[in-house]
Amino acid sequence: VNNRFAAGVAGLVFAFNGVALSSLMWPNYTVALGWMPWMILLVEQGWREGKRRLLLAALVAALQMLSGVPEFILLTWLVLLGMLAGQLFIGSVPRVPAGGRFVLMILLVAGLTANQLLPFFDLLAHSPRSPGFATEKWAMPGWGWANFLVPMFHYAQTPQGAFFQQGQQFLTSYYLGIGALLLALLAAWQVRSQRVYFLAAITLLGLILARGENGFLLGWLKQTVPALGLIRYPVKYVVLAAIAMPLLAAYGVRHAQTLPASLRAKEWRVPLGMSLLMLIGIAVVLWQGRTQPLDYDQAELTKRNAAVRVCF
Repeated sequence: VNNRFAAGVAGLVFAFNGVALSSLMWPNYTVALGWMPWMILLVEQGWREGKRRLLLAALVAALQMLSGVPEFILLTWLVLLGMLAGQLFIGSVPRVPAGGRFVLMILLVAGLTANQLLPFFDLLAHSPRSPGFATEKWAMPGWGWANFLVPMFHYAQTPQGAFFQQGQQFLTSYYLGIGALLLALLAAWQVRSQRVYFLAAITLLGLILARGENGFLLGWLKQTVPALGLIRYPVKYVVLAAIAMPLLAAYGVRHAQTLPASLRAKEWRVPLGMSLLMLIGIAVVLWQGRTQPLDYDQAELTKRNAAVRVCF
């Protein structure tokens, strides 16, 4: 991004979105998620620069590997593989050195974590996890995208006081923040950059895969990449959006900051129009919740919570 304030916004959104806060229930998930941005940064620097960056990247990747969360680890490496493939395709990095360094980092990580990986693979061979394991359980519901606008839409409260999305109980929330969502949409709409295109594609892919078999893409991908069968609950794919959308928001901040003064009056019509559409979306979601409620909906609480989103 090359903008310290925009980078600060990205870090703030990543640390305090719904996925990160939900992961606090499981310390190892918090560890895996916490190492994810550092690993993506350093591994990319590793295949670009080599030498010390390569060794540092391998060390950080090994620390994430030792968190013991195969889903987040696999998704991180898939994001990195997509980044490398895109850079090799457009020729922004030399193919042989970059590809060789990437393979070398994988070998270094495997060597550093072999004492955990070898027993893990033996356990995996005797476990029920397979490409067809738990395909439908705890996928994002069909209306799940609406929770990016109204986080309490179709939520139920447990006797302990916690709230869960009706249809899946793994993540208590994946709400990003409506301001961050606006900035991410602004970047996807207005910023012409290969990195923005990649982040937007990763976000959309994660939101579609989180729908499970109802998203139609997951079944085909699991046949093509059987390792995806390790991801037990489809809603976990939303972590792709949780890592990509804060970076998109950072690009949105930089775009707003670097607009020439002569263009600001014209260009600000776009975020204002997007804000209006989001307000209309909130109204539609609330109307849907009132006319077609689920069994455990709390309409008044949802409306008050949505009013706070409108203020933002």
